[in-house]
Amino acid sequence: MEADIRRLRFELFTALWGDDWRGLEMGVAYLLQREGCGLVQRAGSSGDGGVDVAAFTPGALLVAVQCKAYKSPVKPNAIQAFHYATTNGWESTLSYRRWRHPRPQLRIMVITGGFGPAARGVAGNEGIHLVDLDALANWEHYGMRLPAVLGLEDW
Repeated sequence: MEADIRRLRFELFTALWGDDWRGLEMGVAYLLQREGCGLVQRAGSSGDGGVDVAAFTPGALLVAVQCKAYKSPVKPNAIQAFHYATTNGWESTLSYRRWRHPRPQLRIMVITGGFGPAARGVAGNEGIHLVDLDALANWEHYGMRLPAVLGLEDW
């Protein structure tokens, strides 16, 4: 039953945005704009430095997002790479190189394939918020605001 619900949520999202990394990034960028965020970087590329989408929240926090259109759970090393890109490696990211934005105050990984316990542990230790397919469905289809999806009071 759980697998059927997860598959249906994935099908709903992919019906709107496609089932590849580009569609996921564009979908997340759209959802951030719907939240009232001002985009500064939309859709990653090989030179993005590990940040696919960057935006300023209505409260002026810089949000960095890494999107992975995976069918299986993400490994902890992907979380560690994103952590590095948004901390010590920030000066290598497109958001810094092009616009000299400071390091992000909010870091989010959106993964269609989910997260295993080890990846969740790394993310928790590093302060990275995780959005899996269930959270993505709440944000996209059910109109839940991202701060609520992430367990934040506001931003």
